[in-house]
Amino acid sequence: MTSLLELKNVSRSFGGIHAVRDVSLTLEQGKIIGLIGPNGAGKSTLVNVITGVHPPQQGEILFRGQHIEGLKPYQVASKGIARTFQVVQPFPEMTVLENVMAGALFAARKQSLHQAKDSAMAQLEFTGLASYANRPASELTLAFRKKLELAKSLAMEPKLLLLDEVNAGLNSAEVNQALELIRGIAKQGVTIVIIEHLLKVVFTLCDQIAVLHQGQLIANDTPKKIVEDPQVVSAYLGARFAEKHGVVHE
Repeated sequence: MTSLLELKNVSRSFGGIHAVRDVSLTLEQGKIIGLIGPNGAGKSTLVNVITGVHPPQQGEILFRGQHIEGLKPYQVASKGIARTFQVVQPFPEMTVLENVMAGALFAARKQSLHQAKDSAMAQLEFTGLASYANRPASELTLAFRKKLELAKSLAMEPKLLLLDEVNAGLNSAEVNQALELIRGIAKQGVTIVIIEHLLKVVFTLCDQIAVLHQGQLIANDTPKKIVEDPQVVSAYLGARFAEKHGVVHE
């Protein structure tokens, strides 16, 4: 497989807190990668570092072979990296369609409003929001705001999509719908990184799982290998999870 994103010894601190410590990670094109770990492990910080919100203080980030460390978030987005946020905040006074058009215009750089509208409508159809196109975004439920966040990101025409807690606050039926959307996005050739606390989601959805603990990458492997890793069980999964999956540790 072709390497899409490479992190080489990436670190980021805030005062005396080492949020991300010497992380090296390679993401292959076409994969769904889970990013898991305890609260405060550095998952969201790592996404912020990749997307230019907080530039790394050490290390290199290469996207499609080009250095992107130090670029501004809008520059990273224009390279083909999109993200969603844990706290969903659409432009409330704008319509659902206008929200998605913004991504098409400013990140995907559509040449006209007509092109941006066509692109936005295609993503609203894909996410099941077409019938809400002319409604204010403020009227959407949480589940639909999450879909809108996906649609906005897809309108940016990303090669890499970073999803931060996309299932947070959703019921089981809504989670299942979200997973189908994510699988559909992956089938389009978009590489996906998903931060997720629902372990059932991670272990059924992902091709690869990276585990952070106290800012350090402690494991990066297939779901089968991750669930058997004693360091991951100790730091995050817990003995009960290991026993349920038939894993025995000394």
